[in-house]
Amino acid sequence: MQNRKIRKDQQNHVTDKRLYATAFILLAFAGVLALRLLYIQGIQNSKYSADALHQYLIKIPREGERGIIYDRQMRNLVINESCVSIGLDKSRMNASARLYARKLTRYLTRSEQWIYNRIHKVS
Repeated sequence: MQNRKIRKDQQNHVTDKRLYATAFILLAFAGVLALRLLYIQGIQNSKYSADALHQYLIKIPREGERGIIYDRQMRNLVINESCVSIGLDKSRMNASARLYARKLTRYLTRSEQWIYNRIHKVS
């Protein structure tokens, strides 16, 4: 009977050691998680906040569309059309105006003579 009691005490002692070891491991793991959370929330807060804003806030430039404007007879007064504006700086022109007019004819829907006249007309 006393032998059984000693064995039970030894088993309880081993069980207690295992229980304490498991509790220590769990508490250590929880402590590591808490420290990591403090590090992320406290020290690196600004970095993660900036990353989150950059993830959701992206600037997409868009030109505002305007509606068509009609007169009282419902004829179009103003229509949205894309246009291209080309400028030449005469002080930086290395070649003749005729050469520039010839090159621009490929890209514009105007004749070479019309472009040449515009280059000379505009001072």
